[in-house]
Amino acid sequence: MGKLISLAALFFMILITSTSQADVIFPIKQIDRRGEVTDQPLEVLQTLEQFNQDDEWDTYQEFIPDNRRYQGIYVFQSPTNNTSQITKIELLANYRGSEISYQKWEIKLRDFQTNKWVTIANNANAQDWEWLQIEALITNNPQRFVDAQNKIKLLYLSNNNKDASQLDYLALNISMTTPPPEPPQTGTWWKPTAGLNWQFQYTGTMEYSVNAVAFNLDLFDTSAADIAALKAQGKKVVCYFSAGSVEDWRDDAVQFQASVVGNNYDGWAGEKWLDIRNHDVLLPIMQARIELAAQKGCDAVDPDNINGYENNTGFNLSYADQISYNKALADLAHAAHLAIGLKNDLNQVGDLLDYFDFAVNESCYTYHECHLLSPFIAANKPVVSIDYNTATNGFCARMAQLNMDGIKKHLNLDAWLHRCQ
Repeated sequence: MGKLISLAALFFMILITSTSQADVIFPIKQIDRRGEVTDQPLEVLQTLEQFNQDDEWDTYQEFIPDNRRYQGIYVFQSPTNNTSQITKIELLANYRGSEISYQKWEIKLRDFQTNKWVTIANNANAQDWEWLQIEALITNNPQRFVDAQNKIKLLYLSNNNKDASQLDYLALNISMTTPPPEPPQTGTWWKPTAGLNWQFQYTGTMEYSVNAVAFNLDLFDTSAADIAALKAQGKKVVCYFSAGSVEDWRDDAVQFQASVVGNNYDGWAGEKWLDIRNHDVLLPIMQARIELAAQKGCDAVDPDNINGYENNTGFNLSYADQISYNKALADLAHAAHLAIGLKNDLNQVGDLLDYFDFAVNESCYTYHECHLLSPFIAANKPVVSIDYNTATNGFCARMAQLNMDGIKKHLNLDAWLHRCQ
């Protein structure tokens, strides 16, 4: 419900093709060689939050030179063990500090072929103590910046000790070639179509008399008897559960080992992110949930939070990790003869379109992102878009323009509903 991707993911949009992929990676270690760094954890560098003259102390790191300068090293883990796959490395950073004429701050990468530091960016375009988004692109033999342990080292330094500086965001976008995808399964599960009347309800007194064809309901809280009664009326039932987070009130919450449980999910008490790289632990739990959906009579599943790689999960998740996990979920659903919806994972639509039967999105109108779901419409797969701004606006007109099924809901997803068509 109401899950939003990080602002960094919105600002630095990555274009993905069928023959390449891009993974945004963040520092896993920080080595300070000269000067000081304030106490904020590395995780603050994973979300772009500061603009212009913003000054939220807890969201950035500050670097303080000693009596000569500042010099520190960040270590990144390459998303691939096959460095020959890497086609380019892009630096993405958000800097605030002095102008270059007063104090020069540089960003360098370690070239492991020459064992020298190579300058890739500096604060040349900075205005004094205003946030600046810095980008740099390396396409000339980017493999040279990855060592034998698949580590990338980044040096951040100043040329004097006149002032401090700050970083709000620091990431490397690694572009790679990928092998051809495996073909998705085909089968006889329900294939939803555009133009259905949808209802989503997870809270409050359940109202099954709503004029809807497809009901999206909570897998755990909805009884098999209620699902059977809906299906007897010719309704379709989509069962919701979270596949990327653990909710401590669920019956199977004890099955999630501590090693796969990460950071708190901001704004959702009792919910924490999962390490989706650990298929051995997570997929049996997800398979049991999908099989429960089949046993209860659901026609489809709606797994939520399947874009963890874009969020502050506490794990170094990559684009490829998310693709692998999401495809595995689709395979499990289809093996159980259930349809499956792609929830909110907009940046991976191109790679996942063939594996998912429909798409569910929250707030794409608000964030001007609905066009990213057009491939589903082109493939005759429906998109249902939920908007939580209940005031009159252009939402329904935009839904009609894109041929999407639009509904307005309260954020708590109670029975109230306004349908566009």
